[in-house]
Amino acid sequence: MKIKKILSILLIYLAVVLASVAYQGCRQPVRLCSIITSAQGVYFNDTLHHVLPDSAVVKASNFGIALALLKSDYQCYRQNFSMISQAYAIMPDFDQSQLVDTVKSILITSDQDFDITHPAGSSLNEYFNIPDLSHYTVSNKYIYQDFGFELLLHEVPVNSNLYHQFTVSVTLQSHDTPLSYTFEHVKLIP
Repeated sequence: MKIKKILSILLIYLAVVLASVAYQGCRQPVRLCSIITSAQGVYFNDTLHHVLPDSAVVKASNFGIALALLKSDYQCYRQNFSMISQAYAIMPDFDQSQLVDTVKSILITSDQDFDITHPAGSSLNEYFNIPDLSHYTVSNKYIYQDFGFELLLHEVPVNSNLYHQFTVSVTLQSHDTPLSYTFEHVKLIP
């Protein structure tokens, strides 16, 4: 009777220890993960190769938008709770962030009418040199080098006496909603 009692206590203790170890094992960081969380940018003069200040006036043929995609890092954790998979799992040795995403689309708009066929808020993509996005996969290779796009204006707007406030929206494979950045005002002259 005493032996059964001792064995029962030992089995309960062992079960508590195994459950504690298994729980702690499922919450251990696996690696550092990254996700693109925002976009930001600046206007620039392509001829002079410098950033334009707020409310700048610039020749339209020299105007460009530089857009950067920014990331945030966080610890990835194992989410499964199974002593067998935990005991036999071999986790790869990640020594850096793992980030892979695909840029699906870029949309450029203005708060002012660009011309008769492009009222405020409509797509201005046809006026800018936008790269072929099928070749852009965002990964660590790019994100550590301030990954982004230079979007050059290649056609002068009809309404050139207005200050435009551009918004650039980037849709990524991993996001349900686009990442948008609204710039300050700029005046484009012929």
